Amino acid sequence: MCRGNLSMWLQNSIRQTRLALAALLFLIIAAGGCGYQFSGGLPSALGDTEKTLKVKSIDQPTTYPWMTYVVRNALRDEVNARNLARWADSGSADNEIVIKVHSYTMRAQVRDKDDKTLIFSGSMTISATVYDGTGNNIVWRSSNISYSDIYVAPEEKAAAEELSRELMRRLCQEMRMKF
Repeated sequence: MCRGNLSMWLQNSIRQTRLALAALLFLIIAAGGCGYQFSGGLPSALGDTEKTLKVKSIDQPTTYPWMTYVVRNALRDEVNARNLARWADSGSADNEIVIKVHSYTMRAQVRDKDDKTLIFSGSMTISATVYDGTGNNIVWRSSNISYSDIYVAPEEKAAAEELSRELMRRLCQEMRMKF
């Protein structure tokens, strides 16, 4: 009797799984017919995905020499992950971006008995301006983008890297929307 119930339960589970997969496939096909599509290959504020992008400058008010690299690396990773443009480290590029860090704070919230920080609270506000690579004409400008969160990190730089990654996600999302 137990074996019969298990067999019937398995058959019902398989049937329900098949129905769920069929419904999911139908939704994907239907959404594609309504004009929805994955954004990875769509143009952005930078133009088509074959355009190149490089950092013109990162203006940041901190005394941390690593902050420029943290922001730049987070931007590069997000641009590449979203396929917004081809990244250029140097030389000429179709577009050049200037990132302005308006504010940055990182505070120790919890310390251990050796006075080592265990939890940080951080916030940052940035904006970006994209210029065309042939002149100094503005192609696109972001709004001010702010983010704050709590970070469990071994040091301030690691917390700043997490904060920068989230800000670059938001910045690149704004680039994709183009308005």
